[in-house]
Amino acid sequence: MPSRFAFFSSKDEIGSFFGVSSENIEIYPYYNLKPTNRATGIVNEEDYKLVRMYWGYTKGFQSYKARSETVHEKKLFRKAFIEKRCVILANGFFEWEHSGKERIPHYFSLKNEPLFGIAGVYNSYFSEEESKMKYKCAVLTTKPHPVVEKIFHRMPVILNKKQVANWLDHEKTQEELSEMLKPYEGEMNSWIVDSLPSKGDNGPETIKPAKKKRPKKTLSEFF
Repeated sequence: MPSRFAFFSSKDEIGSFFGVSSENIEIYPYYNLKPTNRATGIVNEEDYKLVRMYWGYTKGFQSYKARSETVHEKKLFRKAFIEKRCVILANGFFEWEHSGKERIPHYFSLKNEPLFGIAGVYNSYFSEEESKMKYKCAVLTTKPHPVVEKIFHRMPVILNKKQVANWLDHEKTQEELSEMLKPYEGEMNSWIVDSLPSKGDNGPETIKPAKKKRPKKTLSEFF
C-alpha cells in the first residue's frame, strides 16, 4: 500500500544519493512511520529542497495514498499531479500477510540500493502560527513487484535516480509522468519482522528479521 515505511538515512547519505542539500532541515529516523507522522520529502519550488511532510493529503485518514492509474482523474489529486509532485524518502516499507486471524508483518527493501524515493503528490500552505510553509502528502501506489505480490496486491511507486528528477520536472506531460508509474523492476529483499508497535518504534530492531519462529500449521488446522 504501504501503510507504514521506514526512513533512517543520514543527511550525508541523502545528499550523496539525491544531490539535494539538507543544511536547513532536521532529519529524524523513523523505523515505523505511519499516516499522520512526518515524512521527509523533496519538492521542486524554484529549486529542489528537502521538507518535512505530514503524511496525509487532507484530514481524512484515507487520503494518505492515491492509485497511480487514476490519480490524474481524481478531483482531490488531479491538480497536484500536474503542479505539485514530490518524492518521499524511504529505506523500506511494510506489508502484512494474512494467515487466518493472524497478521504477519513483512519488511521490503531494494537489494542494490539502501535508499529510494516514492512518487507522491502534495499540497502546501503558510502557517501564520508557525511562520513557515507546511506540507501534506499522499504516496502513489501501483501493481506489486513479484516479491511483494506474494503478500499484498499493491505497493508504492518506487523511483530510480533518473526518474526522481523527471518526476519533479514541471515540464513533463501527463503521458510522460504516467510512464514512470510502473511496478519496480529491480531485485528486492523481504523478511518477516516482529510485531510493529502501535506507537513509535523500536529503533533498528524494528526492521530486523523476527527473532522467534512462527509455528507451522498442522494438517488438522485446515479442517
